[in-house]
Amino acid sequence: MNELYNRWLESDALDEELRAELLEMSDEQKIDAFYQELEFGTGGMRGVIGAGTNRLNILTVRRVAHGIAAYIQALAQEESEKGFVIAYDNRRKSPEFAAEVAAVLSDFKIQVYLYAEPRTTPQLSFSVRELGCSMGMMITASHNPPEYNGLKIYGPDGAQLNLEDAEKVVASIQQIGAPESLEAPTYANKSVTKIGEELDTRYCSQVETVLFDKEKLQSTSLRTVFTPLHGASGSTVRKIVDNLQIPNFTYVEEQMKPDGEFPTLTSANPEDESAFELAIHYGKHHQSDLLIAVDPDGDRVGLAVWHQGSYRLLNGNETGALALHFILSQHQKAGTLPEHGYIYKTIVTSEMGRAIGESFGMTVEDVLTGFKFIGEKIRENENDPSYEFLFGYEESYGYLAKDFARDKDAIQLVFVLTEMANYYLERGMTLLDGLEELYATYGVFKEKLISVTVKGATGAEKISKALETVRQEEPFELVNSEVLYIEDYLSQVQKSRIGLKQLSLPKANVLKFVLSDGTWVCLRPSGTEPKIKYYIGVHKSTIEEATTRLNEVASWVNSWMEMKLNS
Repeated sequence: MNELYNRWLESDALDEELRAELLEMSDEQKIDAFYQELEFGTGGMRGVIGAGTNRLNILTVRRVAHGIAAYIQALAQEESEKGFVIAYDNRRKSPEFAAEVAAVLSDFKIQVYLYAEPRTTPQLSFSVRELGCSMGMMITASHNPPEYNGLKIYGPDGAQLNLEDAEKVVASIQQIGAPESLEAPTYANKSVTKIGEELDTRYCSQVETVLFDKEKLQSTSLRTVFTPLHGASGSTVRKIVDNLQIPNFTYVEEQMKPDGEFPTLTSANPEDESAFELAIHYGKHHQSDLLIAVDPDGDRVGLAVWHQGSYRLLNGNETGALALHFILSQHQKAGTLPEHGYIYKTIVTSEMGRAIGESFGMTVEDVLTGFKFIGEKIRENENDPSYEFLFGYEESYGYLAKDFARDKDAIQLVFVLTEMANYYLERGMTLLDGLEELYATYGVFKEKLISVTVKGATGAEKISKALETVRQEEPFELVNSEVLYIEDYLSQVQKSRIGLKQLSLPKANVLKFVLSDGTWVCLRPSGTEPKIKYYIGVHKSTIEEATTRLNEVASWVNSWMEMKLNS
């Protein structure tokens, strides 16, 4: 470790800021900064900003850029000449990292399109498609703490790279030498084109197409508060609202400007109630009906609804079910519901979406956790003339209404949710009333996520061993209910008492149990940290029954897996 530290300290590639940081490191900090390489995996790379091989810095970003350049040059000529788009959000060092990637690719004579200011993930996805590029990069750490940043890679369809292509990019990066040995690019920017306003206009025009009746929104009495949580979506949302002339739309001004320090927040995650603190203050002041919060890179959205004297936050499954039903019912009303419409959700997302979709005669398909798999499904089917994408979503607050972007798009949902809230308001209802209406039709679906951190150097090994133990036991009764079948995504087999059935989804170390009473349990290790997650869903006739069953199953699963982890 000391040898590697010294190589970095003596490297001519090091800038003064990184050199000063290295010189100030304690022995403990040196170990943490150099004990491993920050890994670029199939989902990209994310880490703490700073000096060292286990950090995100100009040198580690430069190495990634070299690997991507080599990968692009190995593509067929017509693909390699299409270009590369780079966008970044509000994070520390994002402009510098974007400029570094652009400079390296430019030196390799690859045409680069670089956003001059912060933009969102869905805008990057849209731009890859709109400019006909072979690839793109989003520089973001989503809603991680301020000290983090990251890189995500996109393919020509605007979706995050599928597993096969991502593995090729990872292999290409691994062929590149040590970060401290790479020469700095020339920064001549011969092949870099700055982009912005024109693509913004095209994207905003597409977002407006998610609405069913623009005129109703122009005269709405709905009062909405919006916050981008110091992220990149604020200017784009404001532009669309102004364009559509939506009244009573209030912005949390303290959080509208991109700021990677997140000065007014303890969490920039719209899944956390604390992210709504200022929005709630604004909402009470303006007597607002709806509060919408979007995460820093503009791909996740959360909302809160004024209901019976207070603001109530909806979770991702609740919002997804409401949005899906609204979209399908509005298509049905307009006579535009397709004969072969498709809805995609992840295997850990509520089964309420399936019940809703199938009640309208649509096909609902499951994918593995991660929106890249929804993007992959869209690409597989888009050339089929009988196919029409209608909605894709995951329980972790990610949704896609129209596929001009191929990653989750919170900006689209800002306007879907606003129109939906107005629809219910015109009926004298809140979104919570709307949810209860869905429960009366489809039954009550309730879900819970338990996330367990297994500390220590052997944490990941304990998790893997616990899951293997469960596989060996193959329980066919859980929590006083028969297991109808077990889906093992590692062996890609569905197991039941009557036999085996092949699963078509990619391999993953995930187990899902589906019980006879409508309950399901999914066990899944985190891909980035020593955590195991237990996803639980129930389906009952009443809220009371569903809540009781959910708590019973959650308690049982937690105890069951605790024994497996500690055995």
